[in-house]
Amino acid sequence: MPKYSFLILLILASSCQDWKVDVAATNLDTSFTVNSLISPADSIIRVDVNRIQDVISETTPYSVDLSVINAQVNISGAGQDAILTYDKELHYYISQPNQIAIKANETYLLQVEVNGVLMTAKTTVPDGPLASGSSIELVEQTATSVRFKFKWVDPNQNQYSYLLLNRVRIGNGGTNANLDNDVGGYGRFIESPQGIQKTHEFSGGFSKFNKNTTDPSVLRILVYSASQEFKKLINDIYRDVASLQDEIGLFERFQNPTNRYSNIENGYGIFAAYNLLTLELRVENDGN
Repeated sequence: MPKYSFLILLILASSCQDWKVDVAATNLDTSFTVNSLISPADSIIRVDVNRIQDVISETTPYSVDLSVINAQVNISGAGQDAILTYDKELHYYISQPNQIAIKANETYLLQVEVNGVLMTAKTTVPDGPLASGSSIELVEQTATSVRFKFKWVDPNQNQYSYLLLNRVRIGNGGTNANLDNDVGGYGRFIESPQGIQKTHEFSGGFSKFNKNTTDPSVLRILVYSASQEFKKLINDIYRDVASLQDEIGLFERFQNPTNRYSNIENGYGIFAAYNLLTLELRVENDGN
């Protein structure tokens, strides 16, 4: 199940005594957060259901397990219906493999019930960028750097935005490529054109900082077609482009869910959809 992790790295204290958590301000029987992203790339659907704890002085650490294990979780859409079950090792609810197929242009309903509290949300899956006509190619390679160009085709959807992420892996190391275009740089949204099919073209490069390796450099450009809920979530949590440090996954728990964008009715959290086109360029290194 290819989920991709937008990383929020927390440094945890060695003792739970360092954390000051006030649970009195929140009724743990009625306050919950529900998080799920869906994509046609998924074979298994994941839903995170947690209690909310109010934090007075510090962020709730991941060492505090807030998972709800007695929820009834259901996802339906496109004439399908799936009941998800709680996984004790993963601490979230999952579907059976290929139990429900996520399709573009279909609307899906999430229903979560905990202790008589029913939480619901809807999201519509966007079309993904067209693979036909999209490409990435090597322009120039020197002893210290690589130049490339790529393009992708917008499927004439005027209601979706696109988010670009790029990663370069060189041997055991990694870095980000630099895009020449100011619009649509690393981690930025590009608005879909109005009523026309358009080819987006970009160029960029990266430094071969590990020049002594003979392992290939692998550049991956990830073009996310975002539903409105997906876009609002990213804009809210990751306002600073520099904080988008890795591939997407948005399954980090809301650390302060009441202050985040939420489309969960009668609760907090996010149920959103995206589609994805991945372009990959493999560059052989000569070790010089």
